[in-house]
Amino acid sequence: MRGLVIDAGDTEATRQVAQNIYDGILFEKDICRLTSLPDDLRAYDVVFVGFDMKSNSISETVRTFLGSLDDVQVALFATVDGPAVGITTRAALRRNRECLGRSARFMGGFICSSGPDCDNIVHPTVGDLLGAIDFARDIGFSLRS
Repeated sequence: MRGLVIDAGDTEATRQVAQNIYDGILFEKDICRLTSLPDDLRAYDVVFVGFDMKSNSISETVRTFLGSLDDVQVALFATVDGPAVGITTRAALRRNRECLGRSARFMGGFICSSGPDCDNIVHPTVGDLLGAIDFARDIGFSLRS
């Protein structure tokens, strides 16, 4: 099996989560920025795409890229500039899932906060980053079954 992690974000938090997802993949893997994609994404069994969500929305560049993904299995991950829980944030991640190309298969999603939360805890925390590793491993296990 082969996996690709694409960091389409602009924040250090998204880069940290991308690296932890990469570290959590237990099979052949690559990591890149959105600006330096490999030639053929279909060469990968799963493509993880990470991005920043500001005010529960994503950039038009990321939205367009998600729409271009066809014939691939995709797992999304995001960092948000507010709490990573709640109906609004889950709805925003669902909307981003709906941006995927028609023949893309959605494998799952992971989301965490970036920056300080209402309790002044700076994210991503160690717990967030360990969650990213678990997310990558869960996706890998689902590919094997």
